[in-house]
Amino acid sequence: MKDLHRPEFFAQIMEANERYWQSYIYDELRKFPRFLLALTTAARPLDWLTISLNCARCLRGTDLAEIENAFVREGLVPSIWTDPLTPPAMVEKLGQSGYREVEAEREVWRVFDLAQLPAGRGTGAIEIAAVDPKGDPESLHAGLAIVERCYGMPRPLIDQIGRKLGEIDPTVTKGMLLAKVAGVPAGVVCYGIVDSIAFLSLRGTLPEFRRQGLMTVVEQERFRRLREAGCRYAAGAILAQNAAGLAAKHGVTHHDLFECRLWGR
Repeated sequence: MKDLHRPEFFAQIMEANERYWQSYIYDELRKFPRFLLALTTAARPLDWLTISLNCARCLRGTDLAEIENAFVREGLVPSIWTDPLTPPAMVEKLGQSGYREVEAEREVWRVFDLAQLPAGRGTGAIEIAAVDPKGDPESLHAGLAIVERCYGMPRPLIDQIGRKLGEIDPTVTKGMLLAKVAGVPAGVVCYGIVDSIAFLSLRGTLPEFRRQGLMTVVEQERFRRLREAGCRYAAGAILAQNAAGLAAKHGVTHHDLFECRLWGR
């Protein structure tokens, strides 16, 4: 995985990720000279979740007022993601301006190498199928209901995700896998593919099916299908507090690329 250490790969991952989330979650990604503003009206009014959905990512500049003014024009409270591309002067300025890191939202960006996947354990009694948003609305509804229950997302945002999954985008492939146990919807994972790089996004297991190994099987199936689709790498943001445990469960060669930190007031 030598090429993962190249700055060009890091930039490629971030650019492709922005395109995926634009087609999947965000209404709009506004690119300013020194920062990126990501917005979705479906996440308003603000709550614990939307602070990271309506956010800015500082790319080069250190003008905090410029970012704050963009949020004020939208009627939003500023929230800002920092990553290795963020100038250290901006991170320092955030701390001096009353911003505090939201520790529970700290993320590790992990890249999985799909070249050599471990042998799957088989799905057993778990039925896993790709959801066709247009042809199988019942399965789409079941998958979205699991996402809603696991994440506590506002209903307008759930509906928006459902619509965007059904939209055709020639540059972004979006997918959802629904897992059933004895015919009952139990878990779901979502993904996207941009420029042959896979992105791992929403996933969840209903409480009554947890601690039974279901998600490990579903994740293995997601990795297998992504490799069959021609992806060498799969990338995703994992909450830092869960990173160690998930590494052991996946059993896939991976590299932790960088950390992202969310700042709010």
